[in-house]
Amino acid sequence: GASTFVKESVTFVYPDGADAWIDETTPPDESIEMLRPTLEGERIVDRFTAGGGRGIVLRFGLFYGPTARGTDEALRLARWRMSMVGGKPEAYLSSVHTDDVAGAAVAALDAPAGIYNAVEDEPVTRRDYLDAFTDAFGIRKLRPMPTWLVRLTSGSAAAAVIRSWRVSNKKLRDATGWSPGYRHVREGWPAAAREREASHA
Repeated sequence: GASTFVKESVTFVYPDGADAWIDETTPPDESIEMLRPTLEGERIVDRFTAGGGRGIVLRFGLFYGPTARGTDEALRLARWRMSMVGGKPEAYLSSVHTDDVAGAAVAALDAPAGIYNAVEDEPVTRRDYLDAFTDAFGIRKLRPMPTWLVRLTSGSAAAAVIRSWRVSNKKLRDATGWSPGYRHVREGWPAAAREREASHA
């Protein structure tokens, strides 16, 4: 009897956009095997809408935040001057703070059927992303994992993590009035670091 179906997806389904903006009109790349179940999930939402329901797909950027699983791993790797972020330093990365993930999901309950990108207002390069992370936690500068190493360790899935994604959230903002509390990681990572410090204290 459900009339609304909100499905989590990811912006990693988009092809490499270099420094161009990507929006929901950009066709996803169907070639990456690891992401095929994600795209099949989106098609299930399409069928739900075609059957008379209201299906909403939220394509989220890279999650980060004080209690996000990846934050602990990123800090552990940073002790060895290693990074979880791979690809070219100048390639863009669209991310979203976990607090804003929750807000986007609530906003989606009132959205018209369709696909929406749920990301921060200002995507940053991988170089800027890592600088925001290391500055927030007071640790030494890190470099993105080299593309060749990502390909060596990830095989055919490498393309899903090294591409450049400068993703726009305009459609979700216009449809629901949602806006992220953290416009970019230069705001979000310091807030995450402060919250972690307070919780550990």
